Amino acid sequence: MNVLSYSARSSALFSSHVVLQHRPLFMAGSKDAFVRAYSPHFSSSQPIYSLDELLNKRIISTFSRLLVGDSNAMRQVKELTAKFALTGDDTVLLYGESGVGKEQVARAIKEIAYPHDKPFIAINCAALPPTLLESELFGHEKGAFTGAHERRIGKFEEAKGGVIFLDEIGEAPPEIQQKLLRVVERKTIERLGGNTTIPVKVKIIAATNKNVFELSRGSTSTREASFRLDLFNRLNRLPIYIPPLRQRPDDIMTVANFLLEKENEAKNKKIKGFSPEAEAKLKGHYWPGNIRELGNVIARGVVFAQGDIIQPDDIKFDYQIFSQGVDTAHPTIQIDFRGTLKEVLDRARLAYLDYLSQLHQGNVSAIAEAADMKPSKVRQLLGL
Repeated sequence: MNVLSYSARSSALFSSHVVLQHRPLFMAGSKDAFVRAYSPHFSSSQPIYSLDELLNKRIISTFSRLLVGDSNAMRQVKELTAKFALTGDDTVLLYGESGVGKEQVARAIKEIAYPHDKPFIAINCAALPPTLLESELFGHEKGAFTGAHERRIGKFEEAKGGVIFLDEIGEAPPEIQQKLLRVVERKTIERLGGNTTIPVKVKIIAATNKNVFELSRGSTSTREASFRLDLFNRLNRLPIYIPPLRQRPDDIMTVANFLLEKENEAKNKKIKGFSPEAEAKLKGHYWPGNIRELGNVIARGVVFAQGDIIQPDDIKFDYQIFSQGVDTAHPTIQIDFRGTLKEVLDRARLAYLDYLSQLHQGNVSAIAEAADMKPSKVRQLLGL
């Protein structure tokens, strides 16, 4: 049975009660594990769903909280998420721009396949220097380095029996990549300063906003790779691409209303929705910051709203906030100069178009006129 085939029956699934003695559903990567965990706890007098129905109920509940949107692109993400959740310890690699919701996908995989009391441990591989990152991931023994006054277990040991989420894996330094390769291959670690091999049974989910395949091949001129090809091949067993918000415009208002509901609850507000003009403003924006930026905009709108409807003037985009008091006619754009001249120029061109898109609120015709380009070329470069 297709795990996404319950659109017509979802309300019935939610309204019915299944007695599971308040125990979490436990798939642990397979339906057999679920049967072993729960078959002794059913009685003939209890309403029993088929295994597929219970699994669909769990998936529908998870998606309603974590993966909002019903566009074709988002449906594909949900389908892969549901399938990959039930593949045991196979690694999953999440691709997508910053702010698209990669951690939400990782959390959905965990919630579908593992009990609630099993850990979900997240760590940002770009946030720490190599030595500290190694200690955070693998732990350390007493005396391993100055200040290591006692043994400390790392994130992999904390995540035993659950999921570890390695965010921004493309930024992991080479020495960490080598150790991660061993973990993925052998499911074992060694603490920093120790020589004991420790088994760790975890599902590894990695995420990146970079093209790690290109990073693993090296630049065109030097062919010097910044990411290990063997590690990429092992992490990329089950890939999921999460598209940017601009590539699924049908989801913008669905996500906006979902975020509005959360902001109402958090701020004890009763904002009912958006005016037609405010909706048009949201739909016309390019959303370079994706869902994270949309969340910021909705949070501001709830604060600025004078009545119970958010108006266009209540919507303040990120670039408008940071451009106050700045000469927007002559903006400063930071460019990464690593790589070949063509790669640098490509990044500069995209940054320039991003700026124009923000300035003209995603209006392709206005962007094309300002850049002296054909609208079709603008759409191609911006992925519209």
